[in-house]
Amino acid sequence: MLLRRTLAACAAAPLALLLLAAPASAHVVQQFGPYSLAIGWLHEPTYVGVENAVQVIAKDSSGKPVTDINSDNFKVTVSAAGQGSSALPLDASFDPDTGLGTPGEYLAPIIPTTPGDYTFHVVGTIHGTKIDKSFTSSDTTFDSVVDSTTVQFPAKLPN
Repeated sequence: MLLRRTLAACAAAPLALLLLAAPASAHVVQQFGPYSLAIGWLHEPTYVGVENAVQVIAKDSSGKPVTDINSDNFKVTVSAAGQGSSALPLDASFDPDTGLGTPGEYLAPIIPTTPGDYTFHVVGTIHGTKIDKSFTSSDTTFDSVVDSTTVQFPAKLPN
């Protein structure tokens, strides 16, 4: 009986560790008709002056990645500190010819230059379904941008 409990505990331990180690989702997920979009930063935490990208992951109602959204018709405007960017194309990271990238992932590269909250306004269409919604960084969506001096080593760079 003791052996059976010990074996059960040993079998359950790796599963418990995996559940505890699962990364927190730092994206907001929004449904648009039969499609879901997960929207956030490509790299989090997000630091001032460090190359990053707005990341949008598109899936259909069955959870299958949507890989054929035209970047001419799928864009994001980023705003922070009272300023807005021009409309940035969301380009597919997946290349079907080489198999490189992530199916359903679309990126708009950006280097955030000020700490604080950022808003992503995503517009476009997916197979006739209209997308037009803004998302702002918060505890329940994606990270705000933070000063990079906390991770600079060995010397801090000047502002």
